[in-house]
Amino acid sequence: MSHREPKAEVMVDYPYKQTEPPIRDARALDWSEIVKLLTSPSGTSWLSTVSAEGQVHSTPIGAFFINETYYFTSGQGTRKRTNLDQNPSCTICIHAGDYDIVAEGTAAITRDEAKVERFAAFCRSIGWPVEARGSTLDAPYHAPTTGPAPYDIYEMTLRKVFALGITDDGTSHCTRFIF
Repeated sequence: MSHREPKAEVMVDYPYKQTEPPIRDARALDWSEIVKLLTSPSGTSWLSTVSAEGQVHSTPIGAFFINETYYFTSGQGTRKRTNLDQNPSCTICIHAGDYDIVAEGTAAITRDEAKVERFAAFCRSIGWPVEARGSTLDAPYHAPTTGPAPYDIYEMTLRKVFALGITDDGTSHCTRFIF
């Protein structure tokens, strides 16, 4: 996937005394700062999808930001899979460093066997003993929200990323990145 530098916009660009601490200044974050945070998360990632009936579904997932692209897995028969089959729009939310980060985009199953093998190698490097089987993964165990094997790999195309944070000195770093 080719990477393009997103446009960064400050979301709060004026003194705003109603917050604690009061916002005195605003500065857009650099995309490279967010990439570092997403590449080494310390918290739970949450995926939100929408059903055909408009019902929102949120679930904790193993989401991995590799080469500026989010990847996650789903087994057979899960609600997230059913929702993404009908509507590929989704969000991944995480708290990383001093920021709450929301990534909006669309997710699709990748059938690229080379990507699947690279993702399997990444998963093994972090302790999940998966094996690539063509365009899917197989493993002796999985997280409760992953569902049964075989596991498909979803690749998320980013549309927008929001990073929300205010420093103790009152500088807003609330930034919207548009791709």
